[in-house]
Formats: sequence, C-alpha cells, structure tokens
Amino acid sequence: MEKFDSTAERGAVAAMTAETVGVDLLSALVAEVKLLPDVWEKLPQLKQEDLIERLRNRVAENVKQAVHLISSANRITVSATLDSITISGGTKATLKIDMHNDPSSLQELFGSVKKPCLIIVAPPADHMGDMKEVKGDPNQPDIFEANYHVTDESDSSDET
Repeated sequence: MEKFDSTAERGAVAAMTAETVGVDLLSALVAEVKLLPDVWEKLPQLKQEDLIERLRNRVAENVKQAVHLISSANRITVSATLDSITISGGTKATLKIDMHNDPSSLQELFGSVKKPCLIIVAPPADHMGDMKEVKGDPNQPDIFEANYHVTDESDSSDET
C-alpha cells in the first residue's frame, strides 16, 4: 500500500485514480475484445459466458474503487465491515477493519480514539445493477447438423 503524508497527497491520488477508472475499464474491455478468437456470434456460449464473467469481475472492481473514492471525498478512510450494532443506553457499533487498508490511514485511525467520526455506508453492490442478467447467446446449431428443409423458391411460370 502507498503511504500518504498529507490530505493533499491523498486527494491528488484519489483524483488521479478517479480520472483513470474509465480508461482502465475501457482498456480492459478492449484487451478482451482483442483476445477473442472469433466474432461474438461464432463463439460457443461457454466462451461467451467466460468472457462476460471476466468483464463482470473487472467492472465490479472498478465500481468498488469508484464508490470508495466518491464516498471518501478526500477524507481519511479505513475500509471495514459493520460486524454488529447494539442499541442499549446509546448506540455502539463494532467494525471489523479490512486487512488491506493503507497503513497511514490505520495510524490516523488509532490516533482518533474518542474523537468524532463519520461513518459512511457505501456498498458497491448498490451501484452494480443486476450484472448477472448479462449472459452469452445460446449456441446455434451447426448448419450441417440441423435438419433444415430446403425448398425451391424459383417459379417455373417465369420461364419463357
């Protein structure tokens, strides 16, 4: 993880990352298209599904990054999961801190005990839509395996 010495540095990195989310996503899509062994219609459904799954994972990661960047608004942020909440004589929340946080952010968190904080719930899934609806096209029967009925469409009355 990168270490940030100031809020300004954190903001600059966040702005740079936010600006490159789109290009990162587009680059991933272009790379996948370049790797296609054939045009989409000729790919078996299983290969289409594999490609869609790789793209789905890439989009999910980019959305997660974007939600984090937008939600953090250049503040000190530490990713966590709300483990429990108790409402009895006040409200007490227990957070499980993710292992992949920036060490400098964790250091600032440790120094923030008894200080006011803002908890932002920002699940990336809220911004994904139903990506599972995107599926490959069903396999088409091979023209030589299908039992097609061929008809002669020429009209014999047109002969002179």
